Amino acid sequence: MHPLLARYLDFETTLAAADRIDQKAPLTDDERALASVLHRSPEQRQALQEARDHVHLNERVQQALVYLAANAAVERLREDPSATAALTQADVSLRTQGATDAQVGSILATVLVEEGFGYDDDPDHFDLPFVVETLEGLSALAVLDADRVEQVRERLKTAVAEKELPFAERAFDAVIEAAWAEGPEPINPEHVLEARAHLDGPAADRLVSALRHLNQEGLIGPRRLTRLLERLEHADAPATA
Repeated sequence: MHPLLARYLDFETTLAAADRIDQKAPLTDDERALASVLHRSPEQRQALQEARDHVHLNERVQQALVYLAANAAVERLREDPSATAALTQADVSLRTQGATDAQVGSILATVLVEEGFGYDDDPDHFDLPFVVETLEGLSALAVLDADRVEQVRERLKTAVAEKELPFAERAFDAVIEAAWAEGPEPINPEHVLEARAHLDGPAADRLVSALRHLNQEGLIGPRRLTRLLERLEHADAPATA
């Protein structure tokens, strides 16, 4: 998990930082990142104020904390030379396809949230290479449409054995339906497990082939593929007493 995401998930820490920002006190780099997000996020700022007044951390406040923390983490990541190019590339690609400022911000923040909460990793560890890979992959996802997806599906014919093709196509379709029903996004473990739940027999066995094909097509990065296959293997492993 990005350190800033972890820090500003804590209500008292975020509130104290917001107070320093309001008081125009000298700010740390992390506080400046939060200030930038608060400036453009009136709804989340209001949620913090309401929580201060009523001392009640309801779901709205929790959502505001995640939003503020993730977006502040993106701001800090922009200053990391290892991530700057990937963030810029993703930003330009998404805007070229018509994404608004709010949509771009949401997509980039979601990448940080997924890394922080989507896997059984040590929360004190931040997997920067995985995040960079995900950001780099957003460019290919941004230009996907139904025709391009069908072209990728068609190329399954040369990627798997002929006798396996009907099952591989079913597995491919299940993944695409689970992950991209509302538009292309990075395929995550929940998508894969949802697809697995709709498959049985030989089609379920070809789910790995479908994921590897998407990797070969540049729609799943190698680090993400490894994580997805590990989750799938874990899900398929027999329970132990």
